[in-house]
Amino acid sequence: MSEKLRIIKMTEDELDAVDVMELEVYGDTAAPFEFLMDAFNDPNGYLYVAYWGDEIAGHCAMSHKTSATPNYCNIGNLMVKKNFRRRGIGKLLMIKILDKAKELGLSRATLKVATENFAAIDLYKSFGFQVEELIKNFYADEGGDAYIMWSYSI
Repeated sequence: MSEKLRIIKMTEDELDAVDVMELEVYGDTAAPFEFLMDAFNDPNGYLYVAYWGDEIAGHCAMSHKTSATPNYCNIGNLMVKKNFRRRGIGKLLMIKILDKAKELGLSRATLKVATENFAAIDLYKSFGFQVEELIKNFYADEGGDAYIMWSYSI
């Protein structure tokens, strides 16, 4: 890992910066701030930020519900700012999230990804995820479709 890169558990102080980053990357289709707050306050949620030097370069989230989903997690909002892509940050965020899932005793993971996000799909496939389902018009504002991907052995 580069000396410039560090991945840490997100703190409340970073929520606003992550929200701004999501708006920069996703524009009008970014998740509302309340969604980020709910994920941050979820006792079964784990949010991480990637710093490149002093700047937030990316983030990701993982959650699991012990009663409803006893042995799998949902990975969400893995994103890297455009000017920090192609540096392995997404891969290291995935490693961090999957290591946390394993630490919790979880063995499977699921996520959703836009069908046209080929770089992310390739990243997830490199971690053993497979496309399981197509959701038409998942991104209602854009009319974009999404895949549900699963890894049955993390």
